[in-house]
Amino acid sequence: MRLAKPWITSMLVACGALSTTIESAHAQASYPQKPVKIVVPFAPGGASDVLARTLGLKFAESTGQQFIIENRPGAGGTLGAEMVAKSAPDGYTLLLSDVSVLTIAPRLYPKLGYTSEQLTPVANLATFAHILIASPTSLLKT
Repeated sequence: MRLAKPWITSMLVACGALSTTIESAHAQASYPQKPVKIVVPFAPGGASDVLARTLGLKFAESTGQQFIIENRPGAGGTLGAEMVAKSAPDGYTLLLSDVSVLTIAPRLYPKLGYTSEQLTPVANLATFAHILIASPTSLLKT
């Protein structure tokens, strides 16, 4: 299976593009002036966590500020999203998540602790393919 190489290539391209964006913003607005928290609403070790940690290192290198990754798993990502939605809207607490916290969760959970209007998408960082896999000896055929 050869999924690793395209995923790594996409991640590296995103890191390079975003690091130049952060450098430009840093020169213009002097952001960030204190550590930035990136909340990942999923367990450590998954794709979102790896992406957040990779970007956090690149952002720290280009800005000279610390980017802290905090995993807040639970309730399909809504616990972390709620934490960010309730934080000060100053750009120092960010959410790195899939779009489900803005699109699916509000329809599944009528009593969320946040609304999608409290969160603003900033960038599409990566696209992850979902595949269905079975044993080669199964009766399933494509």
